[in-house]
Amino acid sequence: MSLYFLSFQCHPSSPSKADSGRGGNIDGGPNLADRSVVGSTSHATQSTAIDTSTQDGCIDSTVRSSAKTPVDAPTQVSGLSIERAISQIRGLSSEAGAIFIANWKASTIKQYNTHLPKWEIFCVERSLDPLEISEINLLNFLAWRKSTGLGKSSLTTAKAAVVNLWIIVEGVKFESPRLSLFMKGVSQLQPVRKKVGGIWDPTTVLDLFRRWPDNSELSLMDLSRKCVMLIALTTAQRTQTLQVLSIADMTVTKHAVAFTISSRLKQTLGDRHTPLLYLPKFGEKKLCVWRCVLAYFMRTNHLRNTKKLFITTTSPFGPVTTTTVSRWLRTVLAEAGVNTSVYKAHSTRSAASSKARLFLSIEKVMEAADWKSEQVFAKHYCREVSARGEFAAAVMSSL
Repeated sequence: MSLYFLSFQCHPSSPSKADSGRGGNIDGGPNLADRSVVGSTSHATQSTAIDTSTQDGCIDSTVRSSAKTPVDAPTQVSGLSIERAISQIRGLSSEAGAIFIANWKASTIKQYNTHLPKWEIFCVERSLDPLEISEINLLNFLAWRKSTGLGKSSLTTAKAAVVNLWIIVEGVKFESPRLSLFMKGVSQLQPVRKKVGGIWDPTTVLDLFRRWPDNSELSLMDLSRKCVMLIALTTAQRTQTLQVLSIADMTVTKHAVAFTISSRLKQTLGDRHTPLLYLPKFGEKKLCVWRCVLAYFMRTNHLRNTKKLFITTTSPFGPVTTTTVSRWLRTVLAEAGVNTSVYKAHSTRSAASSKARLFLSIEKVMEAADWKSEQVFAKHYCREVSARGEFAAAVMSSL
């Protein structure tokens, strides 16, 4: 993960009473432990204030009401972030800080750094220290954010951002049974969502591909969509995994194509193995994932300027994003007659696994699909190639 945004400075001078136990500032900016952070010369961030008296049973009497503050009034903040919080750890070297921050993916840090300035605004408007976190203040902050329209998912991220800030600053785990009850209450207030019964049958997509021309006659766009869909169905992998497939990690035999995953994925934790994607050769040419992958590779080999398997269909033919992979999958589903207002790209994972479950044990399905489980997947993360082939064959059982 790129660490270009880190810039640590350690200050050997003795801390003042205001910043006792905290570290020095970063890039010459204001010390976040100093309560005078309100007057810092940093950027302005938009805040949304609410009348705290309207939150029945949630707002502590010690928290000042912000009813007189204009709804969209800007508030001066110092730009609180995970990186700045780490820089406040006294005595921590830049090398140690870089290792410390590797706990989070860049996308996770970006999400946290979206919510931490809001937490700082909340604290500044109530004359609180953003680095002095308490259970009551955190509950009030989450209630304030919910009043602005945030759903459970965003509130969960906001909670995680502040909790991780607490761990960084205090060096201890934040334990709060009341916080757990609060989040359960948020769930209860969420609108009831209807769960869709059943899942679409992969046969509908396979029948579509039977009607398509041979791989050599397909346009690059259609060949790209077909290839990504066949891999999705025969492996039940996430779009993130499909997007990172690399020709540098591809092994081709006369019976199968296999991909190892060298990139860090969402589900990659510690030293756990990443999944192996095994794509066996099938008899029916139009539905053979092995033939389709090879056809796609040959069609794009002279175009690509990247090692990634899937590339854009127009110049400069760079690597596609997960959004593009999802759009390709949705387009195929729509053309096959699947209701894409209900079933999105991620439904290929469920559809393939449901079909395979009719023929395989749950253990083999979980293994092939790389579903996260505290016990099963820690033990069965990368199985023998034969097991992968059985999963793909089960999904393609209609052949």
